Amino acid sequence: MDSYLRTGNDESEKCESVSSASKPTFDFTERTWKEDFTLIVEDKKLYVTKALLALVSPVFEKMFQSDFKEKDQTEMELPGKKFDDMQDFLRCIYPSITSGISEQNVYKVLPLADEYQVSCLKTKCEIFLINRLEELSTDELYDMLQHATTYNLDGLLEKCITKISYGTVADLDIAIERSSVPLKTICAIQDKMVRRLEETEKEKRWFEAAYKFLLSGLKAAETREIEACAGWTGASLELSLVVKELKYQDIWQSREFRLLGMDAKCSVKRYNSYSNLQLQLSIDENKIDGFTISIVGRFVIKNGTTKNENFTNTFKMTFKDGSSTQLHYMFNNDILFNVAEGYIYQGKFEAEIHLLAEMHKSQ
Repeated sequence: MDSYLRTGNDESEKCESVSSASKPTFDFTERTWKEDFTLIVEDKKLYVTKALLALVSPVFEKMFQSDFKEKDQTEMELPGKKFDDMQDFLRCIYPSITSGISEQNVYKVLPLADEYQVSCLKTKCEIFLINRLEELSTDELYDMLQHATTYNLDGLLEKCITKISYGTVADLDIAIERSSVPLKTICAIQDKMVRRLEETEKEKRWFEAAYKFLLSGLKAAETREIEACAGWTGASLELSLVVKELKYQDIWQSREFRLLGMDAKCSVKRYNSYSNLQLQLSIDENKIDGFTISIVGRFVIKNGTTKNENFTNTFKMTFKDGSSTQLHYMFNNDILFNVAEGYIYQGKFEAEIHLLAEMHKSQ
């Protein structure tokens, strides 16, 4: 179902793209020569075309067939429906005034699209809701899970289950107490949680083994230096450096990230000679007053050939006394700028910066 929503098939290709179009003024309260049927909702009349309803909805199509009493009627009451909801539903299925799905109408339209089996409109609603998942709180996410199960939205359900599986067991227990989450769905969430824990444990064992493997190949002084950073926090980031821009001394190429719970920025530019590079780290100055931050880092430029190793440069920085910016210089790197050596790919250096950091109160 997930791939179906992304790539589309015969059904989804009929659907127009989801949009938040402005609300049409057409309200179905006046009859023209085209309307031949009346829907009565909350004692108000909506004038519609039978053929169009039958075309988009198998439910209406059956109602208007010979075996049903509605065949010869010119009007029909819809008890339990809301007038405004039915208006929005009609606006979404009439081709001349098709309204887009929005936050204002999706929860009105979805139940009706499900009841009247308007699959194209139901798919539109599902796509809209999927696109909202990232902005939802935990409670809202479980509400969305409820919509997915109630209206059989398989694609939305799968994405909700996956996102919820990154949460806590306590959140799941609370959700089970306050809503009727089907047992099958609960089992699917728990299964993903268990699998994620297993993968996390597997990755942890791999990193521990890799750490010991790499540490065993270092010199004694290097080993002591790394072990001294035990318990520090870390950050890794990637940075594509445009070689052409490195010809100019005043152009920084930057990447923002988070370090020690603070906003930080890493920047690189040319320094004096074309082959010299300058690395700058900046940390939010409002957060470091009265603290000392120690950083051990490694700057890497990847090599795309088998004849040369990646370029690496190790550095240390200390932020203290309110200083929010530190610089590191890398000199005489001519080999990097020789295209034949394999460090330049499509006019760029693909760089990585790995940092170990520790913060403590200044003495």
